[in-house]
Amino acid sequence: MQVDLTAISIFACITLMVRSFIDAWSRRRLLRAAGSDDLLRTFMLGEDRQRRLSSLYWGIVAVAMAAAFAAIGTMDTERVTPAAVAAVLAAVGVANLAFFAISRRLS
Repeated sequence: MQVDLTAISIFACITLMVRSFIDAWSRRRLLRAAGSDDLLRTFMLGEDRQRRLSSLYWGIVAVAMAAAFAAIGTMDTERVTPAAVAAVLAAVGVANLAFFAISRRLS
């Protein structure tokens, strides 16, 4: 079964482009409506914190998935098995729990 990824890739790119445009447009309206410097500073600090937490989240998930795929690679299997899928799902679950614990400590 061959899957053409061109249509999926184009759809993903268009979706990300629209999302980015809407985020930028809403930020612009919010910043234009905000009058005080304190509100702008608070908004920018919140955005910066959100970006750092997002980077932390995806870093933890990527490391956990890399560990899961490394463990699957040591099993010497050529096809997808339930154990391999379980290892990847467990890694993502552990990564989410680790991020939750770390983010609770940071806030």
